[in-house]
Amino acid sequence: MMSASLENQKLPKTLCVNSACKISTMNVGEEGNTIVIVDDYLSTPDDVVHLAKIAGHFVDERDNFYPGKRKDVPQDYSHILADFFRANIASLFEINNATPEVVESKFCIATKPPSELIPIQSIPHFDTSDDNQIAAVHYLCRPPFQGTSFYQHRSSGFEAITADKSKSYYKWLNREATTIGLPKADYIMGDTQAFKRIAKIELKENRIIFYKSNMLHAGDINAQTDLQADPTKGRLTANSFIRF
Repeated sequence: MMSASLENQKLPKTLCVNSACKISTMNVGEEGNTIVIVDDYLSTPDDVVHLAKIAGHFVDERDNFYPGKRKDVPQDYSHILADFFRANIASLFEINNATPEVVESKFCIATKPPSELIPIQSIPHFDTSDDNQIAAVHYLCRPPFQGTSFYQHRSSGFEAITADKSKSYYKWLNREATTIGLPKADYIMGDTQAFKRIAKIELKENRIIFYKSNMLHAGDINAQTDLQADPTKGRLTANSFIRF
């Protein structure tokens, strides 16, 4: 029997933001970029996990560098996230004269073995150089899965790759490919010769974090234990982008 299509699936009407959720902020690195952490975000996160399991199939997206499988999250989730962001988070990023909108939400589960990673997947990445986009990562699994780390590129000192830095940053990477060599095909889990970890956000079930999409970051993925394709057993997250 085939799973119901995602289009026919909706989150329970009772799902909402937990009124007792806890919001905290931190500024990291030499650039002082903001990360917002929200604990106990949704009232019933298990409903979201259940939907990740039954609604449609996770697929490899060849045009995306995520090291695993993804599928769309229902629009109901995006609507809840957008309303919460506008009311509680936007001002923490000094977004005051715009209307933030969720432009993408995906269930994500890491599955790709290190041997299949390409070099860009073995170093910290940034999602866009545009300064008008926020990333949100909602952890829908429990420890011992780990969270997300943020990095500084040692040679340039860059921690967020804005439009005016991107050309220079890629020149640094190309130079280091010959002087340092290509990164080992593995998930980055801390300091390397080329990158310094400046912050590590621990994973907690139903924690959601927000940060500028141009920050250098990487999921803390243990290839020995974490690469499970079952969304009820693997490192399941809901990853969203918010534009303003």
